[in-house]
Amino acid sequence: MKKIGTAILNVIEIHLAIIVLVTMILSVVIQVFCRYVLNLPLPQAFELSLYTFAWLVYLGTVLSSRNRRHLRLDVLYKKLPWKGQVSIDIISRVLMIVIGIYVLIPNVKYLIFLRRISSATLGIPWVVFLSIFPISIILIVFHESIWVFSHIKELLSGKREVQEDFSFLKRG
Repeated sequence: MKKIGTAILNVIEIHLAIIVLVTMILSVVIQVFCRYVLNLPLPQAFELSLYTFAWLVYLGTVLSSRNRRHLRLDVLYKKLPWKGQVSIDIISRVLMIVIGIYVLIPNVKYLIFLRRISSATLGIPWVVFLSIFPISIILIVFHESIWVFSHIKELLSGKREVQEDFSFLKRG
């Protein structure tokens, strides 16, 4: 069951992000070619590049939440003992979950309101383009909940299970 869930998350978070990235790159290339070579701007390509960029931003926030790569100020955090760090992690993640759930409900109501409106040039319903926001909130709340439970498990067991991985910062 865990493998199926991971596979579904990979399709949504990684493979969809790759498809959206390729679509954005192609739309920008087509847009530049048509505008500067053919002297014929394509508003559809421009609109598609805007929407795919927004999707990439939100899919990126989901991936950063999944992999614990969000930016944070850790000047004081690093000076705290291990239990203090884990406690701050739990508090900040629970705060993100609460804010995410709080923002989700009005956003879904707004999407229901926009279901009849389509984009100007592509004619695709706005719901398709704007649905990435509630999708990303749901996925972030899911990932943050998993991190909260792993931090609580750490505190109860007294063993540090989640190690910070800053190997991407090392040179060499």
